[in-house]
Amino acid sequence: MKNSSPPQQATISVSIGLAHYPSDGKCFDDLLKIADKSLYQLISQKKLRDTV
Repeated sequence: MKNSSPPQQATISVSIGLAHYPSDGKCFDDLLKIADKSLYQLISQKKLRDTV
């Protein structure tokens, strides 16, 4: 059975918050909280500029 539909294009975007071990925290939960906080600060300031 052949698929006769034309190819489709998709766009995917990803946002990542960063935290540095050990200066931001030494356990996973602390690092995750800092990374989340940094991500949402950048989103609220509309400073998400890097693309790959």
